[in-house]
Amino acid sequence: MNEEWWPDHVQYPRFTADLYDLTKALDPTRPVNDASGGCHIKTDIWTVHSYEQDPEVLKNALYKDGGFFQTPNNPQGVPSANVGFNGLAVNSPYPFPKYEGEMPYLIDEVGGIKWVEAKDKSNTDTSWGYSTPPATQEEFLQRLKGQIDAILSLKEYVWGYCYTQLTDVEQEQNGIFFYDRRPKFDLKLVSRIFSKTPRE
Repeated sequence: MNEEWWPDHVQYPRFTADLYDLTKALDPTRPVNDASGGCHIKTDIWTVHSYEQDPEVLKNALYKDGGFFQTPNNPQGVPSANVGFNGLAVNSPYPFPKYEGEMPYLIDEVGGIKWVEAKDKSNTDTSWGYSTPPATQEEFLQRLKGQIDAILSLKEYVWGYCYTQLTDVEQEQNGIFFYDRRPKFDLKLVSRIFSKTPRE
């Protein structure tokens, strides 16, 4: 699932745990990410999403003073019709898991930097990226480099990242490639950024 941020106390934990168990029964060799960037219940990979554009703010948001970024859980009240004969009261608390450092921690959505060529502004008012778009390709690459450097500086805590997204789609213009898969940038420069490894 993706970005489940407002789960109820009964159906969501049960459904998510069942999905995890079913997936493991089908293939026990693969790690399961139960809710990408959302409220985790039963998972092998702890994932978060962050589109913070400022590298230093991103770094401090992901990890600072022993604290990891935690997707906020905003549990909904449970309508009594959903709990059957269990006797669970409306708004009964459910202990949503917190990250305790015992599994891989990944930022599986980061980036989202909007870039549109000056000659291709046809749908730029209805599509989007995050924050103010860079004014030049050089500014885009500098912002991208800053974000990746910030993540790599947390090598003791963060296991990996996934830039979002590979190509533009109808809704968003923050890909490395345009909608028709033409590269937006010099791919050697982009590859140089994404190929960076944490410094020892």
